[in-house]
Amino acid sequence: MLAESAENRPEKSKVPFERYPDEGRQQLGLRRGANARWEYGLQLRRKTGETTCAFCGMDLFSTYERWLLLQVDHAVPTSVAKNLGIPFDLYEDLFNLVLACAACNGFDNRYRYRVDVPSLAAWTVEEFVALRDAVFAERTGRIAARRDVELAFFASLPARLNTPNL
Repeated sequence: MLAESAENRPEKSKVPFERYPDEGRQQLGLRRGANARWEYGLQLRRKTGETTCAFCGMDLFSTYERWLLLQVDHAVPTSVAKNLGIPFDLYEDLFNLVLACAACNGFDNRYRYRVDVPSLAAWTVEEFVALRDAVFAERTGRIAARRDVELAFFASLPARLNTPNL
């Protein structure tokens, strides 16, 4: 039996950001090229208490193997934020970051937004948060659909994956 069928997935809040302290308004001191697990992943965990993938609920801190899957994801991807003229201090803020497993982060790493985005000369925190929540909800649905496709494919494989007939 597969442990991660749709009905067995851990229930997740639709928007994990509501549990972040101070509404997530703080910079993590992001440095280009820094190790996401050692620096940002641990900082995000310490500041928010989150330990699971924001998309699928997988615990990312329980074992070394899970730790290796830990990534930090931007709810509103950096490329989207830059294209929309969103200020750096908003899209690199803690309140736009989530813990993600490598699979979920990879399933939607070419995100192109489909939500209605206002044309704004200047973004307020409230406007960005509304966009973030809409984008996060859209991405969560697409990632769940992709996980279901992967699960169906995996379920169709022979019981012993190391057989030469694979």
